[in-house]
Amino acid sequence: MAEDARTHGGFTEPQAWESLVRGWHLEGLAVRPDHRMVAHTGFLVTVRRLAPGVVPPVRRRRPAKGMPDTDQWTEEDLGERPVSAKKVRRAARDASAPVGD
Repeated sequence: MAEDARTHGGFTEPQAWESLVRGWHLEGLAVRPDHRMVAHTGFLVTVRRLAPGVVPPVRRRRPAKGMPDTDQWTEEDLGERPVSAKKVRRAARDASAPVGD
């Protein structure tokens, strides 16, 4: 279903999640989950519908740490701002400052 929603073009951001329903024992002030784990699980898929003619935004994700092609990603690709020269100078000054008690 999620792949069909992606290829349809009228939906974006498909997400799947699982819901677990378990009974609880309620007797006076004693409130705890039931001892037996007889539960119901439901899998749900949600999508966002797009207005007709709207192109879904490009989803950008940070690459995994072990990804070998990380040198091709820039800060702009990840939606981050480049580090300013002022911030670099401040970090260097803070690193060389003596440690106080």
